Amino acid sequence: MSSSNLAFSTRYGTAVLVLLLLAGIGHAWAQSSQACLDYGPVEIRLTGTIVRKTYPGPPEYESVRKGDAPERYWLLVLSNPVCTNEDRPNFDPAYKNVRRLQLIFDSERAYKKYRSLLGKEAVATGTLFAGNNIHHKTRVLLIVSTLKKAK
Repeated sequence: MSSSNLAFSTRYGTAVLVLLLLAGIGHAWAQSSQACLDYGPVEIRLTGTIVRKTYPGPPEYESVRKGDAPERYWLLVLSNPVCTNEDRPNFDPAYKNVRRLQLIFDSERAYKKYRSLLGKEAVATGTLFAGNNIHHKTRVLLIVSTLKKAK
């Protein structure tokens, strides 16, 4: 290869490398600039599929098969992950890639009211808070104000 061809090839390769790096930085910037969600009292709206999941409960919270009581929770499984803004350090931290939220209702009646939405896509509105005890099964939970079938 002649020195002029080598110079052209090196210059061309460097230009391609720079373009690839810039494209990657642009993609990362677009993802990081996506607005994250605030914790309560701000009310938010999310769309996802409502599922019921069983977790091991007392006495050990390790295995239903080994004798722990089953505890059933409803989750909102998001089609697209979300992130949260830190509100209070050590209480409501920032999280990325949140795909599941445990749903918290104000009464047992809500489970009967919304039972027809299990397994379906729904729109949930409410306020967020971060999980902080053994009964909180996801990093972020949603205190539900309204829940309705998605259109």
